[in-house]
Amino acid sequence: MKTTSIQMGSRGHSLAAHVEDVLRGRVREGIYPPGSLLPGRRLLCAELDIAPTTLDKAIKSLLSDGTLRAEARRGTFVADTLPPADRRSNSVRPAARRINDGGGARIGIVSADNDLFNMDPVQALFDYMTVHAVEDRVSSLGGGLLYRAWQPRQYDPAYLLDGAADEFVRLGANAFVILALHQRFDAADREIKLAEQLGLPTVVVSASAREWATSHVWTDNRLAGRLAMEHLLEAGHRHVVFLAPYDAWWEDERILGARDAMRQAGLSEEDLIVIRDDRRLDDFLDHKPAIDAGELLAVNAHRQGVPFTALLAANDWLAAGAIQGLKAVGLCAGEDYAVVGFDDQAIARQHQISSFRFPLDQLGAEAAELAVRAVGGERLQHRLRIAGQVVTRRSSTRPANQLVH
Repeated sequence: MKTTSIQMGSRGHSLAAHVEDVLRGRVREGIYPPGSLLPGRRLLCAELDIAPTTLDKAIKSLLSDGTLRAEARRGTFVADTLPPADRRSNSVRPAARRINDGGGARIGIVSADNDLFNMDPVQALFDYMTVHAVEDRVSSLGGGLLYRAWQPRQYDPAYLLDGAADEFVRLGANAFVILALHQRFDAADREIKLAEQLGLPTVVVSASAREWATSHVWTDNRLAGRLAMEHLLEAGHRHVVFLAPYDAWWEDERILGARDAMRQAGLSEEDLIVIRDDRRLDDFLDHKPAIDAGELLAVNAHRQGVPFTALLAANDWLAAGAIQGLKAVGLCAGEDYAVVGFDDQAIARQHQISSFRFPLDQLGAEAAELAVRAVGGERLQHRLRIAGQVVTRRSSTRPANQLVH
């Protein structure tokens, strides 16, 4: 590996902080892949020309933020899932500096038009937040964003890039970011091939893993389900009900993740009780049916004697409905039972509901930086999974053994 020279920065950062930045950069760039064993301390100290105490300080910081993990008698490993990028960092990688000097990055990105197509507001918000993060990062690196709200004559949401690719190329686009947070995989496959035909580097942003022959940044619903369940397990909950009235792939992924957490905790997957609605909701535009379904499913579970100390709701609207329904029968969220939703919508903050927040800003920022670096000449094919987090509020702060049953 090429030797990296470590020097003190002009902003007064410590030498250990600079070593931390170098190691974190290597992780993010895939030099040290997820799950891989970190090179030995003696080798790193020799390569970076630093003292062991300096390296230990840097590694301690990376362990504390989840970039690395330590295993007794085995060594230090790169985490399987990286934490969100530190937005306070002002460091810019060499390739990004080249773009910043020349201002040559022009990144094309397309999302569907919410007003025209009456998209699910949650999906629209996810797209727009990711686009904003891409734009902010590209701009900070001296580049520009070419954005189009996709408006074809016929509504076919599967293929967003087709209608804008030629215009983007004419306007000087030299890379694409493809949003596949809600698209079918075959649609993203087609868009990647189109970008390849145009000879432009591409970065895909999605909500699940996929083996694409291009750089790929993703978070996933299965991981979200696992982390939400781990939050409840750490609080001592062992009797959990999952409210699942939708006929949707993302709901199924969240259930699988919750079961993963049960299994990893040494519990049976069957200890998670999944309650579905035979009517299966498929209207994502009107949230009232979701609130009604959450109320109905939670109250029915209570009346039928289903044992639970916590609820996982497939989204925040269901969680709000469950709280409303159980309040009518004398049960209070956060005192008699815990509840966690997904998506961290405004209704979760309004009702103090703990919720899983997807890392949309980090997804956009990482995708933008990969695209800019590709424009700068780096040959990249990175695959980076970024974990979101459970935002804890009053609905799940009490441990299970302190709830009033």
